[in-house]
Parts: sequence; C-alpha cells; structure tokens
Amino acid sequence: MLLRVILIGMLGIGAAQAQDASAKEAAVTALVLILPAATLKKLRRAPDTYLANAASLIYGFGTGGGINAAGIDGFIAAERARIRARDMMQYLAADVNNDGDISRDEVAVLAASVQAGKRGRLQRGFDQADSNANGLLSMAELRGFAQGTALTQMSAADADALKAVLQFDADGNGVVAMDEVAAGVSLVMEGS
Repeated sequence: MLLRVILIGMLGIGAAQAQDASAKEAAVTALVLILPAATLKKLRRAPDTYLANAASLIYGFGTGGGINAAGIDGFIAAERARIRARDMMQYLAADVNNDGDISRDEVAVLAASVQAGKRGRLQRGFDQADSNANGLLSMAELRGFAQGTALTQMSAADADALKAVLQFDADGNGVVAMDEVAAGVSLVMEGS
C-alpha cells in the first residue's frame, strides 16, 4: 500500500516537482522491499529487457493496455501448454505405425533423421518418460513427461517472477499498465 501511495504521488506531480529526493528515496525503498530479489537483479542488470518483457506480457495477455493476475495466469498456462505440445509432438512424430505407443525402435528411426545433439536428447527423454521401463511410451507417460518438462521450464519461481509485475500497480486498481511499470523501473534505476 505504501508503494501505491508513493507512486500515485510521484505520477501525479509534475516532473520538476518529482525531484524531491526524499520522495524518490521512499519510492525506491518501497519497490526494493516488495519486489523479489531475482526480479530486482534482472531489472537492474537490463532495464530495457525487463521493460520489453513487461510490454510483451501486458500487450500480449492483458486487455485495454493493462494486465491483471488472471492475465498473467493465462500467460503461464499458455506457455506451459506450448512446452507440453512441443515435447509431445516430437515423440508423436516417432509413432510411425500409428498404434498410439512409441517404441524405442521408433524413436531410433526418428533420431537418425535429426542433428546429432538432438539424438541424445530424444533418447534421454524417452528413458525419462518411460516410467515403467517397458520400452514403450504410452500416451499417459508422454503426457506426464511433457507436463514435468513444462513445470521445469516454466517453474513456480518463473511464475512468481512474472507475477512480480503486479507490484507496479501504482493506482491499486488490480491492473498494471505499461506506464506504471516504466515509472517504477525508472525509480529503481535512479535509486541504484
């Protein structure tokens, strides 16, 4: 709440008046206290990249120029679905006899047609996905493997980092607009 009050004040005053050092210091302190350490590190290391990623999130999955928690959850779900589909598709392409099970021999046929580096990943992935070690991937095993990969590549920590953008909600309306993120990033960078 303190951050919102400070940011509202900062955004509501003219640029010349916003030079008040104590107000800026308080705003930076508030942001530093509520933003996760990993987010602050990324933001400080590459503010333009942070802003570009925030813009992609806001304009890609938000509505009306802003994003709320549901929009971020939608992005997380869509990203995990994309990862699952990618992983499942590569093994489904190996099911040359279309019986719904993927054998080690079928994966070997597919592996022969891909780059050397990918061959090892295909075989290793097969071994990880074949949870009952019977030499066949069932659809249930494949779905479980793909879900595990999705949860690794878009982890809970990654999801929390995305949700951290909600801390820039200066007006407290539950929706974060790009100007709020830009103002917050600017404050953090000025205070660094």
